[in-house]
Amino acid sequence: MGAKSADTKQTMSVNRESRESIMKETDSNRSALLESAPSEPSPQESQALPYLLLDQLPIGIFHKDKEGRFIFVNSWFCHLRKTTFDEFVGKTADEVAAAK
Repeated sequence: MGAKSADTKQTMSVNRESRESIMKETDSNRSALLESAPSEPSPQESQALPYLLLDQLPIGIFHKDKEGRFIFVNSWFCHLRKTTFDEFVGKTADEVAAAK
C-alpha cells in the first residue's frame, strides 16, 4: 500500500500542477480576448444595426424623416413595389409618384 499511496500522491501533485497551468493559460487567454475586443460599437454601427435587421424581414418596411422623405426602405418593400432602394431614399411620396 505504501507504493500505491506514493503513486497516488504523485499523480495528485501532477494533476494539481496541470490544473494550475491550465488555469493560468485560461486567464491569460481571457485577458487577451478582453483587451482585443471592441468596448462599444461605433455610433454608425449602432445606427445601422436596426436597419440591417429590418432589411431581413419578409414584410415591406419604410422609414421617413420629419420632412416626409424616405430615409430607409427594406428590400422586401422594394420587391413589392417593383422598384429599387435608390428610387425612394431621399424623396417624398409625391416625388416618387411623379417619377412613375
